[in-house]
Amino acid sequence: MPFTPFHLGPALAIGLPLRKHIHVPTFIIANIIVDIEPFIALTFNLNYPLHGYLHTLIGAFAIGLVLSYLMHVSEEILSPLWRRLLLESEPCYNLRAFAIAGVSGAILHVLMDSPLYSDIKPLYPIPINPLYNPGLTIIIYDACIFLGILGLLYYFYLVVRETLRYGLMLLGLFYITGSLYMFNTYIHGLRDISLTLCVKAPMILGLMNLTASILIFIKKNIKVSFPAVLLCCLIAIAWLSYVCWKVALTGAITPLLITLAVSLGIAQALTALFTYRRGCKARNVV
Repeated sequence: MPFTPFHLGPALAIGLPLRKHIHVPTFIIANIIVDIEPFIALTFNLNYPLHGYLHTLIGAFAIGLVLSYLMHVSEEILSPLWRRLLLESEPCYNLRAFAIAGVSGAILHVLMDSPLYSDIKPLYPIPINPLYNPGLTIIIYDACIFLGILGLLYYFYLVVRETLRYGLMLLGLFYITGSLYMFNTYIHGLRDISLTLCVKAPMILGLMNLTASILIFIKKNIKVSFPAVLLCCLIAIAWLSYVCWKVALTGAITPLLITLAVSLGIAQALTALFTYRRGCKARNVV
């Protein structure tokens, strides 16, 4: 497609920075709702193409408008959820913001899928796919992952700025996911780097950040978690520096690996910074 979860990468990376101008939840849903077409066709074994009318610019425009209207009329009900998830800062009742988000999100999905599948007819009723180019498959998948990492990093910034304990929890999950990604993608090409450095070190960092978030939940005291966060930051700097150095020596370094490593480092540094600032505010209050 790329498979639907990959579409979340561009949705987050493009939508979140524009959340003051478009309705981000609508944009995110629009990026994935187009794939309801192949999902229904496969689930019910229908005699219908996997990429049919919805995977056209006309179909994407139509489903984007329908989605934007439905999201607009349900905004009063769903707005508390969107604000809790930090996908919007205040309720949005501007129909234009919904329409732009819905239409652009659905069209972006079609444009990303078109180079990958010959059966897509983006310019329907013209029965050809002038955008078909299977040579772009790896590039598009990598771009989705790259944008996904950047989008998650920006979302992490929003979370840790708003609520530190949720930021620590999210960072812990990032580390654990990142360690699995490194193992599955690079372990066979990085035999000079031990399994401990590839998987166990980020896994431990993830568990340490999760522990720090639990300490804040239980103790309600920022001083308890700051030493753990500072220790995580120091370990993360050493781990990321060593891994990047070893990967560079093997010649197996890639832009995605650099992005992942740098993003984790930035996220850890942001966590330490906001923890320190919250600690300073707590001391001033006392």
